[in-house]
Amino acid sequence: LNFWDARSPNPVGSIDLPGKCYDLDVRGNVMAVATQGRHLMIYDVTSGQPREHIRKQSPLKHQTRCVSCFPDQTGFAVGSIEGRVGI
Repeated sequence: LNFWDARSPNPVGSIDLPGKCYDLDVRGNVMAVATQGRHLMIYDVTSGQPREHIRKQSPLKHQTRCVSCFPDQTGFAVGSIEGRVGI
C-alpha cells in the first residue's frame, strides 16, 4: 500500500500488507484496511508514516469486502460477501 503527497509524483510511504487489499477507510487519524485472508489492520496516521495500531482477524466467517471507521474514530464495521456486518 503506497501513500502520496498530492504535490509530489513519488510515494512518500509504503506499507507491506499480508494480502490483497479489498477496502480501506480513513477517518481523522485512523485508517482501517481489510485484506485477503480476513485480515483487518488499523493504523494510526498522525505522523508522516502510518504505524500499525491493531491487527486482527475478521469476526465474520466469509471473505471481507468492506470496512468503515466510526465517525468518532472509536471502532469500525466490516462487511462480508455473504451480506453480514460485524462491529
